[in-house]
Amino acid sequence: AGMSSDAAGPVAPSRAAAWGRIGVATLLTFLVSFPVAGYQAIRPVIEDEHIYADLCDRGESPCEAQTLRLDLMFTITMSVVNAAGLAVGFIIARTGPVACCRIGCAIITVGTLLASFASNDAGTDWLIMPGYMLMGAGGPFVAFSMFTLPPALIPPTQQGLAFSLIIGAFDGSAAVMLFMGMIHDSTGAPLNAMLWVFLAFPITLMAVARWLLSPPPAAGSIQDEGDDDDTRAPLLAKPDDGWLGGAHPTLSSLLMSMPFVLFTLWAIFFVVSKYFYMTNVYDQLLWITGEDRRGATPDADRAALVFSILLPASAIFTPVTSYLMDNYTERASILVMGTVAALMAVISNVPSYGLQYLTMTALVFNRFFFFAAAPFLLQRMYGARGINVVYGVSLFIAAVCNCSNYLWTYLSESVWGSFMAFNIVLNAGCVFTSIALAVAISRWRP
Repeated sequence: AGMSSDAAGPVAPSRAAAWGRIGVATLLTFLVSFPVAGYQAIRPVIEDEHIYADLCDRGESPCEAQTLRLDLMFTITMSVVNAAGLAVGFIIARTGPVACCRIGCAIITVGTLLASFASNDAGTDWLIMPGYMLMGAGGPFVAFSMFTLPPALIPPTQQGLAFSLIIGAFDGSAAVMLFMGMIHDSTGAPLNAMLWVFLAFPITLMAVARWLLSPPPAAGSIQDEGDDDDTRAPLLAKPDDGWLGGAHPTLSSLLMSMPFVLFTLWAIFFVVSKYFYMTNVYDQLLWITGEDRRGATPDADRAALVFSILLPASAIFTPVTSYLMDNYTERASILVMGTVAALMAVISNVPSYGLQYLTMTALVFNRFFFFAAAPFLLQRMYGARGINVVYGVSLFIAAVCNCSNYLWTYLSESVWGSFMAFNIVLNAGCVFTSIALAVAISRWRP
């Protein structure tokens, strides 16, 4: 019995029960929330199904036109995922995490059904794009709902670990597509059959959402015992000051505030730079070695496979990110991410497979760290209730900017034949905004 009550009223769930719920939330987030991130693993399967093969000359598949159409699908999907955060923030504030999670599961279910009916033979290729987009759009509804658990169940000094686990599961959800790719390669299982099996996961989460996400009897922000002087208190507001914090009572005042502007610029560069590389990782490997698709060596295929494994395995960085967030200031985490981005700006352009493995590892680490640290930082800035709305608005703006990635990809692949310019510029933006945000935090902290 994880919960109990006595004459003094209800108490918070026991430590074991709290972490048990975090564990279940982590597992279901892994299975449901973000499988579309495994694009590099599922793209060969989609191409084997001859989706968009009509774009190729003489029906030869895969071809550049087919790949660009699928890349566009992924770019739009990632923008939709981040833009969905805006709606999620307001929905979860009005309906609560249970309803929000169920909405996300329903969206993922509909998207999965649409994608499962995409077929070149039936002339329904077009269904893959809205299906894939909806599978992605439902993810933030699930993940943001899970973000409400750590502040309600876990003391502040342990919340970095809890957030890292949930974000790790969100990133790790890409493994679902990796498993589908492996099953397809070994058994020839069609994509639609695998998608029908996947439907069991969002339906299960929809069924258990009330048990998992309903607040405990003593709901509220859990504090560490004996911690009357929390030196890591929210930067701009107390934890119970509301979703905008005492310093910004209206949405318009928030959007005009320097903290919000700096945080959003930081989010824009991290989102755009990471998805630019994720969309083009295979083509970047070919570019860096001077190869093309028809003459690609096994090294390029092997490196792309490693990336497909690294991305869902990002949770391996949980001990590092949670240690940094729980034991050092927010500035330290931000500067670590800026340092890794500076490294990527250099090594991503060096023609060495060894360094490209390092680039892929750095990207997976930085992407994971960003999505773990961003809600954690916002909780400090605006209080626990401010995470979803403020994060949603920032990610929506970042998503709009992420739509530019299709243009950067086109310029890099079809016009310049080089990814160097955007590898440098986008990562440099991460460095400069990280420095600016870290400096600003030192002034905002009480």
